[in-house]
Amino acid sequence: MGEVVGAALIAHVPTIVLPEKIRRELNHGEDSTLPAALEQLRKEVFETLDYDTVVVLDSHWATTVEFVVTAHARRHGLFTSEELPRGMTQRPYDFPGDPELAHLIAAKADQHSTWITAIDDDHLPIFYATTNVWEFLGQGLPDKRWISIGVCQTADTEDNLRLGRALGDAIAESDRKVVLIASARSRTRFGRCASCAITRRRASNTSSPPTLRRPTSSGSRGSARATMPVCSKPCRTSTGSSPKPDSATT
Repeated sequence: MGEVVGAALIAHVPTIVLPEKIRRELNHGEDSTLPAALEQLRKEVFETLDYDTVVVLDSHWATTVEFVVTAHARRHGLFTSEELPRGMTQRPYDFPGDPELAHLIAAKADQHSTWITAIDDDHLPIFYATTNVWEFLGQGLPDKRWISIGVCQTADTEDNLRLGRALGDAIAESDRKVVLIASARSRTRFGRCASCAITRRRASNTSSPPTLRRPTSSGSRGSARATMPVCSKPCRTSTGSSPKPDSATT
């Protein structure tokens, strides 16, 4: 019987993959505490804990009408971020997946009245909420499997709970020892960059959030409703104050 042997909410702020010298140049001589914390987490947990597979709940991977889990035997390539291509450029990644667990997770969808699809397409995009975390916690540990699950952008709270129940049942039925990582953010603050004359519009969306339609009794799916600049001068927040070293997380 499988089990969850660890779980964490982990930030994946883009600058962690930059060399320390550049990180300090971009942040008024200071470095974020996150790289050192991730290195400590790797040393104390990921290099010592007995586990088989890491499941990343990837907050940057948005799907539309279903949850999707990666089912590749192996994922490898070069990652350039569409969001911040100057900071995350051709970052190499190479790690084994866990297709058996991925398909088992997908197989639990009907039992929990939701939709989960396992995909092993080699051209499926990968996102830095997975790769940045893997660089710190998984790189150099070739026997550890990594899979990712996307965030369905039309799902509501109950839909996400159903995904969680399906994931838990699949792990329990497997023989895997699993670490769960919610690769997400507690907050994000991108300021105005006066030297580049770039401003950011702020808008609040008061419309009702879209929802994922759950299966009906007939089994039909139903319908679904539907750059951070790099510059040589200090960027400032909307209040005009310089951001603190650890204030920019994503």
